[in-house]
Amino acid sequence: MINAYAAKEKGGKFEPYEYDPGALGDHEVEIEVHSCGICHSDLSMWQNEWGMT
Repeated sequence: MINAYAAKEKGGKFEPYEYDPGALGDHEVEIEVHSCGICHSDLSMWQNEWGMT
């Protein structure tokens, strides 16, 4: 399972989100992420600046 935060609408509140990405493919690996940050591209998607959110 993937545990993350997601906004379900443009500029929406980030809330806990969990999903199952399915089985790994033959040429895929699984990694564990302990922490991450937000970059400007993330903010652009959140605000739908590119019209594809």
